[in-house]
Amino acid sequence: MQTDLITGLRTVEEVMAATVPDYNAFLTLLSNTQEYNEKIENMDFTTLTGNEEEMLKQMDKALISGATSEVEHIKASAKTSTFKKHFYLTKYTESELDPYTAINNINRKAVRVGLIKMDQDTWKGKRNDGFFNSSSTDYIENANAEIAKNADFSVWNKKIAEIVEQVKDNNSSSRIYLGLYGDTSAELAGRTIDTTGSTFLAKLRENNPDVQFVKVPKQIEATNTGILAIADDYVKLHYTAMPRVHSTGVNNEDSYTWVKYITGSAMVELLEKGAIIKQPIELK
Repeated sequence: MQTDLITGLRTVEEVMAATVPDYNAFLTLLSNTQEYNEKIENMDFTTLTGNEEEMLKQMDKALISGATSEVEHIKASAKTSTFKKHFYLTKYTESELDPYTAINNINRKAVRVGLIKMDQDTWKGKRNDGFFNSSSTDYIENANAEIAKNADFSVWNKKIAEIVEQVKDNNSSSRIYLGLYGDTSAELAGRTIDTTGSTFLAKLRENNPDVQFVKVPKQIEATNTGILAIADDYVKLHYTAMPRVHSTGVNNEDSYTWVKYITGSAMVELLEKGAIIKQPIELK
């Protein structure tokens, strides 16, 4: 939709201040994030960590008594990973002689589309480890679970309890997200418990006050169905260039103004075993 012409070239800050995208990116859920500069390069980093089982064994031998003469040494192991940065650049041009402008509309949609694209890449694990696909040995993918479409609430309640328990058994995270993807969200939100009238989803939230249920946008996952459990304490998002207006300018020779947009990339790093658990579900 076009609007009346806005005279004069606006700065990047002015354009972004007037741009409110109507898409809430799934990747923005994570609280532990690290931003990197906007250069095409691979970022290699090493994380030092300890093995809990080995540390517990060492703790058993570290009991201080009158006969103790040595102190047990805790050992750390190194995990290396690489963030392969990539970018998308798009540009909108508009003749200065045109009596109308679509800049406001294009800006909003360009940033929205950028957020969706970045979300898709991060979900699918394009070039880097992601939410739904990951090469990390700490990533857990459960066997497919079959649940009838008309299954009682007790079936769903048990399955959710199993997933939450699995997360806590692995890392005892205090902040757990359950991402409902595919048809799972509609199934839980659309069915009610006869005795109370509450939806399955509302009752599950009541039964699990320490868990946040989140609907995964259809724009990033509409094919598969299931639940993605995320232990927020132990997942880190590495990213560069959140979608935005990159620059604006005027081509005096050809009499047009232009706006350039940039969309970056991200990598999902798991800091502990089971920080992300994927539970595929087949609704039959």
